[in-house]
Amino acid sequence: MGKRGEVAIIFGILFLVILVAAIYFLTEKGISGFAVANPGFEISDSSWTFSNNNVSFDSTVRHYGTKALKISGYGYSLQQPNELKAPNADGKYFNLTFWAVRNNPTIIGEAGIQGNESWQLTDDRKITINSDVNPDSWKRYSKVIYLPTNDADTSYHIVFGTPEGSPITGSIWYDDVSLTPVIVKAPGQACSSGAECSTGICGVYNSNSGNVCLNGCSIPTDCSNI
Repeated sequence: MGKRGEVAIIFGILFLVILVAAIYFLTEKGISGFAVANPGFEISDSSWTFSNNNVSFDSTVRHYGTKALKISGYGYSLQQPNELKAPNADGKYFNLTFWAVRNNPTIIGEAGIQGNESWQLTDDRKITINSDVNPDSWKRYSKVIYLPTNDADTSYHIVFGTPEGSPITGSIWYDDVSLTPVIVKAPGQACSSGAECSTGICGVYNSNSGNVCLNGCSIPTDCSNI
């Protein structure tokens, strides 16, 4: 082997090292931006709790990076970021965002935020995944979830799963999770461009419809007009 071959091997090794480091940084630190450990499911660690053997880190289907969270049949996975531990989360809004895809129309996914280590999501904190059965057709899901003050829950956690008791055939994959605090304003009240925008997404709350509208750091409008 000549010098050119040796140089090519050295550069190849350096490239792989840089690539692995970049994937770790982006998926473990960069994509989520807030709270979530191992948001891209790239590392087979204990940051996500599995309910059974139907849940796994899978490399055959993924949205970004090298792995995704796969659930075949019934199962669920939980994580409790520090920001969701009471009293940190009490009375606050959080925007949960992720990507998901299914390979069979009979499998329905459920994701959201729930309290006290329960996997059973209530409707106001739940996102239902029942479209996109092509593993190549990933879809982005997002929901702003309010965690009340002085309720029975002492802590909260992120849940990804499938509903128990329904006929399930096939698999569902979740990937690239993000959890972002939402600053809520009354209709017509401006979001400031300083500290509020640096700590979360500025939004406006419409008490009539119960919706939270995300409007960046601009002056918010009424939810009914969006």
